[in-house]
Amino acid sequence: DAKAHTSSGVREYELKEALISLPHGLGPLGGSIQSRYMSMSVWTSPRRLVELAGQSLLEDEALAIAALELLPRELFPPLFMAAFDGRHSQTLKAMVQAWPFTCLPLGALMKGQHLDLETFKAVLDGLDVLLAQEVRPRRWKLQVLDLRKNSHQDFWTVWSGNRASLYSFPEPEAAQPMTKKRKVDGLS
Repeated sequence: DAKAHTSSGVREYELKEALISLPHGLGPLGGSIQSRYMSMSVWTSPRRLVELAGQSLLEDEALAIAALELLPRELFPPLFMAAFDGRHSQTLKAMVQAWPFTCLPLGALMKGQHLDLETFKAVLDGLDVLLAQEVRPRRWKLQVLDLRKNSHQDFWTVWSGNRASLYSFPEPEAAQPMTKKRKVDGLS
């Protein structure tokens, strides 16, 4: 029985390996066989929880705007990118008003994309509303809207999680030797 189980496991492994090497143009049969044996395959990577949460939040713009007050600052950049790419104008306008960082590097985000004027106008409208307020929101940190395309290139990459350094910790500094306190004459 153990021999049959091992043999079956080997055959299943060989079948999976063979499926990986199949060309993509096999039609519906090839796709169904591949998807049956390869739920998490090399062809599609699983979406991150942050992306799924952002997508879910952006499906209801009113909810997204209401949630901004409670949203942790670490989630602002990925949500802003999703709103920008999805052209969620009202959410973008509200996000600019609640932006928790001193700089919003919008130019770096627009790099390589066709500029959608409605989306860009929503960001400027959000800034306009923010500047017109007499009382600043307590979370307001925004001081610079940077429109240069070649500055802050790493900001969006790091916050989107596409960078290994996001998950690496800095090396601890070398411990400094402790110096002995010396007694000074005349002082106790």
